[in-house]
Amino acid sequence: MRVDATPPDFPGAIAYYDPSKLTVYVDLQYLADINLPLREYAHAVLYADGKSSTIDFEKTWAYVGIESGLASYFSSSFSNDPRVPGGAGSETLDNARNLKDLKPGPMIVVDGLYSWGAAFWELRKLLTQKTADKILLAAWYGMPESDFKKNEPRDFVNSILKADSQLEGSRHQAQIKALFGRRGMPQDN
Repeated sequence: MRVDATPPDFPGAIAYYDPSKLTVYVDLQYLADINLPLREYAHAVLYADGKSSTIDFEKTWAYVGIESGLASYFSSSFSNDPRVPGGAGSETLDNARNLKDLKPGPMIVVDGLYSWGAAFWELRKLLTQKTADKILLAAWYGMPESDFKKNEPRDFVNSILKADSQLEGSRHQAQIKALFGRRGMPQDN
């Protein structure tokens, strides 16, 4: 993977990943923020299995937010720093934003970053970095295309529970359910 300066024909873009060139582009003023290229590369990892063709900003907006939260979470988890990549620093992933407040629209990437990213960061604090990282990645890769198309975020929480069951012998079910319940995403059982 390469890191390069954002081209001038992308005004307003502080960073993005171009899979065709295997390159992360970063606005020069943010180049020193290592989490920013890591976050953009995390998008590439999350979409490596072809899920990007399933995601649609209007039809699957909930998963746009979840993926944005995961990309931020993984870069922050790697560096052990809840600071939001490219952010002003006043808000971090260590926040109490509620998942039930999320709604469709152009802000879902940012709102998902803070809300879902915060839930994932709290999960990391509860379960350890290693455990949370592997459960979250398995949950994302374990989501069938049909669940993405339903656009029901509780399905992702169920996928987290399933990953915990498969990888950790269901040791964390109560903690995971309680966490997402507090954050506005209660499970049926």
